[in-house]
Amino acid sequence: MALGRGNNGQALLACGGSDPEVWLCEPDPGKPVWKSLVGHDGKVTSVAFGHGTKGQALLASGGSDGTVRLWDPDDGRPVGEPLIAHKTVNTVAFGTGAEGRVLLASGGHDETEGRSWLVHGSVRLWDPDDGRPVGEPLIGQGVVHSLAFGPGARGRVLLAAGGYNGIWLWDPDDGTLVGQPLTGHEGGVDSVAFVTGAGGQLLLASAGRDRTVRLWDPLAGVQLMLIRRRVPVAALTSDESILAIGDSEGLTVIDTSACGRQGPDVLRRGHRSSPNHSSLVLRVANWMKLLTALDAVKTRKRNRR
Repeated sequence: MALGRGNNGQALLACGGSDPEVWLCEPDPGKPVWKSLVGHDGKVTSVAFGHGTKGQALLASGGSDGTVRLWDPDDGRPVGEPLIAHKTVNTVAFGTGAEGRVLLASGGHDETEGRSWLVHGSVRLWDPDDGRPVGEPLIGQGVVHSLAFGPGARGRVLLAAGGYNGIWLWDPDDGTLVGQPLTGHEGGVDSVAFVTGAGGQLLLASAGRDRTVRLWDPLAGVQLMLIRRRVPVAALTSDESILAIGDSEGLTVIDTSACGRQGPDVLRRGHRSSPNHSSLVLRVANWMKLLTALDAVKTRKRNRR
């Protein structure tokens, strides 16, 4: 699920699921009107909003059919041809490289040719304007479950890739690994997000199947904090020092701006609900509650200044 804006500035909500359609709507809590984008042959595993080089709004989707597809979020039409990316695409993300170059990243799992039992993964970078690959696939982290772009040192860019038992950091401009993998999770890392800590320090949040959320200093390769959850985390999303954690029990929003001194402040805990989140209506309700929580927290922080 992803929130973004169209070319006219209208807020838009996109989500995927077990069917081959991308669902797009204006997130009106009263009565959202859904638009179906058809193209994938299999379930839609990930969606992300971004833009092209000329600033035009784009929506990317990844699917179990191994393709990444680009859409015009205003009219729902496909943009270009499908990108043949992986055996299965698990995650997509937009970011920028050197000199502001727009990049689209995809992560998933692939099969070694002739050895279908041997599964590995890769991160692939694309030019969203023409659909061409940028550089060689980034290989080393195993199957990739999650991706996030963030600022690195000396004006560089970092691309975090969550895989099995750890997170790998890449420089997307030259395709090199940055430091050592961040290890500690037991099992897959299903979500990663960059946030800011004390004094504007860059932090990386990760959520694993081991029912933990961890905060890292990604440049030093050090784990700063571990937050235990009662159930596996479904997703993380962030806005500067605000980190939202979503799972089947509800939503928790924390402020990481104090991290490194006294730990994050829990600013708002979300609703409690049935663990069955397969319903599209329930997923939208959860997202709207998250947006409301984020807006309330940002307003609260502005009023403190």
